[in-house]
Amino acid sequence: MSRRQRRISLLVGVVFLVVFAWSFLASLEVILEELTSPTGVALVVGGLAMALGGLAFVIGGLTERVSVGGIVLEWWQFQSLGFVCLGLYMAVSGLAQPSLSLFGIAVLLAGVSFLGFGAYRLHAGPPTGDAELSV
Repeated sequence: MSRRQRRISLLVGVVFLVVFAWSFLASLEVILEELTSPTGVALVVGGLAMALGGLAFVIGGLTERVSVGGIVLEWWQFQSLGFVCLGLYMAVSGLAQPSLSLFGIAVLLAGVSFLGFGAYRLHAGPPTGDAELSV
């Protein structure tokens, strides 16, 4: 089952990196003009979270494990980090809404949920075959 999840992770990562590149180019002028404003800061933080999440998903999709400084990181750890970054991006996007709207609250809550899921998965360990089959 991990092979299928890794392929999905790779696809999700590529989508996030494409969306990041497109949104970065579309909002570059706003970022440069309003870098110190709350909107500019939210764009930069959200963009970094999206890029890091996309890279984490891609790495998790391409490799079983990576050794970094003697520490072995498994594919599911990269995938979980991708969920954390995705949640951070969504939470920042929800907070950056001009007024506290229903959409902003929904995006914020979804972001917190993704953050929690990714953090739980990092803490709980690799997914097991029995748990994957029941989902």
